[in-house]
Amino acid sequence: SGEVVARAQNGVFTLDRFTLHAGASTLSSTGRLALDGDSDLRFSITSARAEELLTILSSPGLVGGEIGRLMTTYEPHLFGDFNFTGTLTGRIDNPTIAGDLQASSFGLRDEILGAVRGRVMVSPSEIRFEQGSLTTDTGGSARFSYAAPRDAAASTGRLEITFERINLDSLLASLGLPTQQKLVTGEVSGEARLTGLPAAPRGDVNLNLVNGVIAGQRAESATAVIRFDTQTARIERVEARLPQGRFVVSGAFNLQTNEYQ
Repeated sequence: SGEVVARAQNGVFTLDRFTLHAGASTLSSTGRLALDGDSDLRFSITSARAEELLTILSSPGLVGGEIGRLMTTYEPHLFGDFNFTGTLTGRIDNPTIAGDLQASSFGLRDEILGAVRGRVMVSPSEIRFEQGSLTTDTGGSARFSYAAPRDAAASTGRLEITFERINLDSLLASLGLPTQQKLVTGEVSGEARLTGLPAAPRGDVNLNLVNGVIAGQRAESATAVIRFDTQTARIERVEARLPQGRFVVSGAFNLQTNEYQ
């Protein structure tokens, strides 16, 4: 249900009032909507049940192109309260959307990570998520920024992330890595700084395991340094100290073939 009050002239609709309700979700907008040409809209999407929004996006005919690829790759989940306030400019079939996002419960694949907020921009050529923050139910947190071309073959994007006490099982599951054996449990803190995204990542990831348990033994300390060099992720050094000894690991993982050593 909803209400629309608009004036039309030469294929351009000026929206004086535009409000649509679907379940617990509401879309409101004002501005100029052009069928052929540039639009200029201000809009907000609010919901008390954000899972409804993903249901709408997953409807036949809506999932395609970039939205379909992102949803298939990362399997995002939203629950609870959601708010996005921003603008839509440019051609309606390939616009630039920018605004502020808040979600009380966000996850990837089958893992809920926590509450997320930040500044989002999706243009015909680029995706940005800046001033991003994540807060988990267990007190963990992360700050991040991401900017990269939408072209999967491009290599000018970047990612910076700093995290504190993020549950290791949740992190691995959200990345699509197996966690069934649970040889290592605990929380991780650290940072990652990558450039060359999405096609040729370069940079370092530094990790520290907090309150960790490795193969049933309490880890007195555990650190990891992983270096990305376009097509290869090199484990420069993984070192753990346990009550009954220590071990050091190094190796490499090919990002194209998934072969490892």
